[in-house]
Amino acid sequence: MRDFQRPGRSLAYGTRAMAASSHPNATLAALDVLKAGGNAVDAAVTAAAVLAVCEPQSTGIGGDCFVLMHVPGEGLKGFNGSGRSPRGLDAGAIIASGALDHFSPHTVTIPGAIDAWDQVLSAHGTIGLDEALAPAIRYAESGFVVTPRVAFDWATDRELIERREGSRQHLLLNGSVPAEGNVMQFPALAETLKAIVKRGRDGFYAGGIAEDMVGDLRALGGSHVLDDFAAHRGEWVTPISTDFSGLDIAEIPPNGHGITALVLLNILKHLPTRGADPLSAQEPWSIPRDLMRDTALSQSDRQTALAAIVGAFDAPSVNQAPEYSVQFFFFFQVAPGRGAGLLPVNSLEIRRATQ
Repeated sequence: MRDFQRPGRSLAYGTRAMAASSHPNATLAALDVLKAGGNAVDAAVTAAAVLAVCEPQSTGIGGDCFVLMHVPGEGLKGFNGSGRSPRGLDAGAIIASGALDHFSPHTVTIPGAIDAWDQVLSAHGTIGLDEALAPAIRYAESGFVVTPRVAFDWATDRELIERREGSRQHLLLNGSVPAEGNVMQFPALAETLKAIVKRGRDGFYAGGIAEDMVGDLRALGGSHVLDDFAAHRGEWVTPISTDFSGLDIAEIPPNGHGITALVLLNILKHLPTRGADPLSAQEPWSIPRDLMRDTALSQSDRQTALAAIVGAFDAPSVNQAPEYSVQFFFFFQVAPGRGAGLLPVNSLEIRRATQ
């Protein structure tokens, strides 16, 4: 039991269903779906669509989607809704030219979220995109109140927003970044969502909306073509997992970055616990935070490691095995007092999720 004399939150309990997200509008929309008889998939897609409106700094309909779900009678399933690079992209030439940075059109993959929502609803939902997108359309048309965290992120991204005419047009309010408490509307996004409701996924991946996206990307030097959008399909995948502290932890396999969390947990298996609570901030459980922030698993290191691991996961022998171990070494800085010294750890012992 927590100390009620100190600030904090109590655990939430329920008997029928529960929903949680990073924005109250999305959580309420998910609960409304559940109250109306919808299932967890219906609620999750509805919440994700609302987040695409009310949290524009997060992944919206121009981004990707990853799904982990437990299906009665089938077990744990995953969906990789990430997009691919355009087929006409010459990766070797781009890298050799040094033109690849965060603002390059070559870093823009085909958006996978809409297709993912469509596929998971079709396979396991009880409602269609028309019902799932209705709350998001309402917020985009009528407006939503900018919450403190969203206002903070919006202001942080001001320089990025001001780089492009389109982002200035749609993401600024009277020429300024929306402040906490402002009501923001996205009429163009509402029309896009309505087109998806009317035509399904083709309302996004074909026709005028796709033509606009391709046109803007090519004007910036991208190699995207309409066929790249029309051909996009996400895929169902078998999750990977590791066991830790009596729990099975599952993630989407690479190209997703969830494997990083599994690697960190496997590193912890090699360290003495000294009786510390795994959920506490005590050492060694605080070490992964510092590891992610300061040491071996930097962004570039993770990218390099993931690239090597993807090849192993694609090997036929791996795909045919119900459980397997892939060996990969990370070097973890653990020397007491000075943060130096290297401990080689065989940290990647990941297996197929079987439950």
